[in-house]
Amino acid sequence: MKTYKPIITNILLFLGSLCILYFFILSFAYGFFQISFSFCFLIGGLLLVGYGLIERKQQQHVLTYLPKFLRIAAIGLLTIFLTSFLIVEGLILANGLHTPNEKLEYVIILGAGLNKDKISLSLQHRLDEAIAYHKQYQDTTFIVSGGKGINESISEAEAMRSYLVAHGIPQHQIIEEELSTSTFENFAFSKEYIKDKTQKVGVITNSFHMLRALILARQQDLQAVGIPAKSDLLTYPCFSIREYFGIWKALFLKR
Repeated sequence: MKTYKPIITNILLFLGSLCILYFFILSFAYGFFQISFSFCFLIGGLLLVGYGLIERKQQQHVLTYLPKFLRIAAIGLLTIFLTSFLIVEGLILANGLHTPNEKLEYVIILGAGLNKDKISLSLQHRLDEAIAYHKQYQDTTFIVSGGKGINESISEAEAMRSYLVAHGIPQHQIIEEELSTSTFENFAFSKEYIKDKTQKVGVITNSFHMLRALILARQQDLQAVGIPAKSDLLTYPCFSIREYFGIWKALFLKR
């Protein structure tokens, strides 16, 4: 029997505790379960801690109870998952840092959730990035894309237009797209307002969301150029990990 190595168990317990702590930090900062995907940190953390405690009690790694072929398969799948996770997260980070410096005729601003009729922090970051872009390229037309959610009193597009106009962007340079309810639909409906669909089109969204947005835009034959807005530091780990799964969905389901 192989010698039990507690370092692996300790790593699992540490990661599990970290996930649980992060869940409660998000909950105290924004309210319990108010941040999408945050519950996965609680569930994942409890599973890791439980797994680690079992190993500590048994003084043996759980995988050693499996037949050899299943143990090899489990380790292989875990290796594939971790490798793909690191690659995708690296691409998410890289696309969120890249900022182009070119004049574009159209820029699509992707909507995010509202608090009734008030813009969320994530959406404000996107709009502030659009305002900064307008100061540099004042002839650009902005397409604000986002429909009306269940708990929203106005459409995201209307809220975005009001914010941009209040911050100095002329109303005639803003096009409202109010039908979309997903990132896929953001592009499907917004591209109908673009006359020359072969030209480059800017896309503004938060840095954690940029990679998936560009994938979905290019699947619809848009020559998309990412203009990443900043992300909230506290929620970035949660959203960037959620994006790992969203990117596979975009690649295989094109949604």
